[in-house]
Amino acid sequence: MRTNILRLPALALVLALTSVVGCSDDGEDASGLDGESSSEISASESLTMATEIALGTFTAINSGTVSSIAVAAGTNVPINVQYTGLINCPLGGRISLSGSASGSIDDNGSGSIFIQVLESIVDCAYGFDNGTRTVTINGAPSLSATGTFTFLNGQPGTQQTVRIGGGFNYDAQPGRTGFCAVSLTILMNLTAGTASISGTVCGNSMNFNV
Repeated sequence: MRTNILRLPALALVLALTSVVGCSDDGEDASGLDGESSSEISASESLTMATEIALGTFTAINSGTVSSIAVAAGTNVPINVQYTGLINCPLGGRISLSGSASGSIDDNGSGSIFIQVLESIVDCAYGFDNGTRTVTINGAPSLSATGTFTFLNGQPGTQQTVRIGGGFNYDAQPGRTGFCAVSLTILMNLTAGTASISGTVCGNSMNFNV
C-alpha cells in the first residue's frame, strides 16, 4: 500500500488555506460587516481566525494520517500514532497541535483511521487595516477536532468529515475583549484536495470552500 495516500491532497488543503489567511487583511474597519457593533468580532475577523484554525487542523491531519499509513502499510495491524505540530501566527503567538490517530488498514488498503486533534492557542495575533489593527486570541482553554477517514482498496472515501469545537478569548483593537465560541464542520474531498467549511465563529456564520 502506498504511504503517501493523503499527503498531497492534505498538503493542497493546507496551501489553499494559507492563501486565504494571507489575503484576509482587507482593510475592513472595526465596525465589521453588516453594521456589526465595534464591541464584537467582525465577520472578516472571524473568517481570518476560522481559516487559521482550519489550517491547524489540516496540518495535524496531514501529519497524523501520513504517519499512520506509514505504520500500517501492508500490515493489517492496529494503528496508534501520537503526533505534535506548531503553527506560528502572522503577528506573533502560536497554535500548538497535538493529536492521535487510531484504526487499522488491511493488506488491500481498506479500513479507517480516527483522528483527534487538540489546538492550544497562545497569544495568536492577526493584522487588519494593513497591519494597523490587531486581534489577539488565546484558547479558552483550547479547540478540539475529530474526524474519521475511510479507505477502500488504497483510495480515500469521496467525502470525509471533521468537526471542530471549543472557544477562545480575544483582545481586539480598539478596546474589544471577550469570548468566542467555535463550531465548524469541514467536508473534505481528499481525492481532489478540496474542502468546504461551514459553521460559526464568534457568532458569525461561515460557509466557504478551499
